[in-house]
Amino acid sequence: MKFLKLIPWILAGLHALLTIVVFLVGNLSSRAGLLPIIVYAVDYPCSALFIEPLRHAIPHEWGSTKVILDATLYLLLGSVWFYSIGVLIKVGLARLSNGWAK
Repeated sequence: MKFLKLIPWILAGLHALLTIVVFLVGNLSSRAGLLPIIVYAVDYPCSALFIEPLRHAIPHEWGSTKVILDATLYLLLGSVWFYSIGVLIKVGLARLSNGWAK
């Protein structure tokens, strides 16, 4: 049951790691410019509804600032999204395990 408490943190941590790796590789390599699309696809409902509109609402046309802002938004909001998914999974598994124990 201790594992259930860690599910949201594990999902958010894996997402944060993926985002950092993708944006670092995309920023360091000139051939990996479309690599952040992976993060967009992984965060899809959240990225389409929240991250992209917020990204376009904030003026960020100053070279590398655009990449930093994009990485920050995807890291923070995407990790919150995955934490929320983890909470739903945790609650669902807790209810299933309690129903089976009866």
